[in-house]
Amino acid sequence: MRLTFLIGLLCCLPTAHAATFINSDFSDPGPALADKNGRVTGTLPKDWHDNSTWANVWINYTTANQGGRACLEINVTRIDDGRAQLLHDLPNLDEEGFYRLTFIARSPTRTGVELSIRDLGPPYQSPWHTQANLGPAWKMTSIDFRLKKYDKPVRFFILPQGVGQVQFAALRLDRLSREELIAELKKQYPEGEPANLINLSTGLLAEHSGWTLGREWSDGDQVKISSDNRTKPARADGVTSKIVAPKGFDMYSAPFEVPLAFESHTASLYVKGSGSFTLGVVGDGRTLATHELKLADDQWHRVETNFMPIFLTKAYVLMLKGTGTFNIDSAQVNIGKTATPFTMRMGCEVHLSLSSDMENPSIRAWFDDEKEEPRLSAIIRGVYPQGASIKATVTHASGQSAPARVPKPGQRYGQIYFDVFPEARYGPFRIQAWAEDAAGKRISPISEVIAYRLHRPRFWGKDAPDSPFGVHTLSINRHNLMAKAVGINWVRLHDSGTRYIGWRYLEPEKGKWVFDDAPLQRYRAGHLMILGALATRTNWATNMEKPRNGYFDQFWQPKSLEDFALYVRAVTSRYKGGTIDTWDVWNEPWNHEWWAVRYDEEKGKKDGRQGYITSEKPQADFARLVDVAVTNAKSSDPSIKVIGVNSTTGQVGRNWSAGIVEAEGQKLPDVYCYHQYTGEANLFPGDAVEKGFRDATGAIAAKLRGGKLDKAVWMSEGSSTAGYIGSGMYQATYPNAADEDVSATGDRLCRYEISLLANGVSKVFLYSMHSHRTFGDGSDWRVLVTEEGALHPSAAAHSNMAWHLEGTTFSRRIELAPGLNAYLFTGGGRSVAVLSPLPGKVIEWPAPAGVNIVDLYGNPMAERSKIGPTISYVSVDGNVEQLAKALTAGR
Repeated sequence: MRLTFLIGLLCCLPTAHAATFINSDFSDPGPALADKNGRVTGTLPKDWHDNSTWANVWINYTTANQGGRACLEINVTRIDDGRAQLLHDLPNLDEEGFYRLTFIARSPTRTGVELSIRDLGPPYQSPWHTQANLGPAWKMTSIDFRLKKYDKPVRFFILPQGVGQVQFAALRLDRLSREELIAELKKQYPEGEPANLINLSTGLLAEHSGWTLGREWSDGDQVKISSDNRTKPARADGVTSKIVAPKGFDMYSAPFEVPLAFESHTASLYVKGSGSFTLGVVGDGRTLATHELKLADDQWHRVETNFMPIFLTKAYVLMLKGTGTFNIDSAQVNIGKTATPFTMRMGCEVHLSLSSDMENPSIRAWFDDEKEEPRLSAIIRGVYPQGASIKATVTHASGQSAPARVPKPGQRYGQIYFDVFPEARYGPFRIQAWAEDAAGKRISPISEVIAYRLHRPRFWGKDAPDSPFGVHTLSINRHNLMAKAVGINWVRLHDSGTRYIGWRYLEPEKGKWVFDDAPLQRYRAGHLMILGALATRTNWATNMEKPRNGYFDQFWQPKSLEDFALYVRAVTSRYKGGTIDTWDVWNEPWNHEWWAVRYDEEKGKKDGRQGYITSEKPQADFARLVDVAVTNAKSSDPSIKVIGVNSTTGQVGRNWSAGIVEAEGQKLPDVYCYHQYTGEANLFPGDAVEKGFRDATGAIAAKLRGGKLDKAVWMSEGSSTAGYIGSGMYQATYPNAADEDVSATGDRLCRYEISLLANGVSKVFLYSMHSHRTFGDGSDWRVLVTEEGALHPSAAAHSNMAWHLEGTTFSRRIELAPGLNAYLFTGGGRSVAVLSPLPGKVIEWPAPAGVNIVDLYGNPMAERSKIGPTISYVSVDGNVEQLAKALTAGR
């Protein structure tokens, strides 16, 4: 879309708002910046100020001309510590308000940008923030949000997430009134809302796209969900969902939109069975209403609950909770204070599910060597007039779309085949289906499934102790299966597993041990290796005077190392010999909240987390804890491996590692470990991963003869997609899904992991597959999964990367062309080159004859004269010298 058109469109936006706080077209270059350090240069428009001089960041601001229109160009050329920060003054948020942020921006280097309303001073809290994932094309984005009253002065920040170039052509921030919003909604929906806001409201509800079992419950053992064609449905034809949950369950529906959010609404559902059952509505992360029933008569009951929507909430979901056995059917949300007679949103519904003869229908993933052709089963529920037919399209993550093979007209049931792209058989596919009448008019909502075709993992159904690929995930069957399916072979038990092996949970009273082996057995049954975590303190083994924070209180330093030693011996002895033979010690002790010895009430008044205070020598304290852990774990079994140092990146990591070396703590563990989160794209010389590795391990290397590390290094927690991972490829399932370049997300994730391996890291533990709940309540920390916990398209990129690199080790890097590097890996009789253009770049590089290149997902590259903007792969059977020679032929 042309920039001049976008600017014109922005200028045409209504101006009669309660207040306009920012309205910048960036046409005035302003005075030259005067940074005494020489790191921040250029000019900034009126009312915009750089706030980066505190950091070791090199930035140039320029007023550029694009298509006859001015824009602000932000060039971040180097980051040693901190990040670039550009701010605009804002008035105090002295009352709750509704806001609209509209901006036109792009990034030729695909650099992400955080937009934030944030404190100017400590503790730097953000009452609101969002991530703008920008590409090379100009894009206009409008975001409505609500802010509560906020007592501290705030500013509006533009925060580029790494080295690269970002351009803003316009940015505007308005405060809206409730009356303005209501007027806009009435104008958008002149005929009112549909009678039912639920798209797919009947049949096997629990298997519809977007429905999810709560993340704490394992499917198939703790909670069993199935179709039940022997129980007559409540109000419609077909089958119902049967839920067997003797110890309890919670479940969330696919998201629905509430257009007229200023009116009361009612959610309802038919349920029968025995036990306690609750229906609720969740919006904006909050439970808005609930209604509980006690069931014992095995009759259908309609449970309903009235709720008041919240302005500017992206998604609402039904929340189902209970303990017992239930059937559910006929969900509805309607305007009004009571439930109206049940009706579908439209005359009929198309229900989709993966064919049951496929290996992994529960995670919607199909391996490339399965005999059956990938397909969906489709069935029509409701009124299906004569001459009607099912229609479907398939869209690949690359953007290409085509019609799917569908049942013959008039058939209410049949198969939809989605393997329709001969040259794009791997990756994520969005399949959308609907019904049309004889005249071609759509008579159903659009149904949707995101499905995946993946390489069969090299260690499918087998342990892989030498694999470098790990993650944090709760022990639930579907996530264990997902992780293994995309090439993950290890799990680390911090947060998503602390309760399985944490001291606080195993010894709640001195000498009274409570073990729960089932989750650990579930991991191992799925052939996931476990990195345990010797961590947390019990209520009776601490110097803490009173509770402050339910999470951080459990990470106070133990009062007695003798008691901690008993815990280490107890847990390592129980799980040695194949369940857990590798242990981490504590979590992020360099962070004062995780390694406190006292609490400062005054500091805690400003921000509760700031009240946690460490000792004067926290590294020495930690070295003693690691010594206890190593000694007592190995007394259980000398072959047990303990990882330690537990450092991080930046100045914090450099200081921590130096203190560990001073205390000689680096001598204790079998493996060095550190954490790294980065907002930057990686996989080029001098990237953020390389710097972070040096920060975390430099002090140790300097202590050793020859400056070379003497032990393996694991990156035990981190990611590069925090804030970047979005809703995936959903459209119909999630009506307010943000537009996400899923290939850019997958590329960012793989670049990070490959760079870690290339810099000498032996294992990578991504954080986290458990950081999800449901739509509209997603966490920035998610990896590999969408907001409701299904596979995210980036998982397909991870699958391809793991399949290529599993069983290899890094050999060296060669430059193929300016801005294009090949990272060479070899092992097991084969060699692999990861072709890495600079982030966001497309590099001219005609591939030599005989070099076969596959893309991010494993598909043959159509264009062989250009590489990028995502990484790609070349693999050969043979040694790395043969591969290097093939890549450089003709140079």
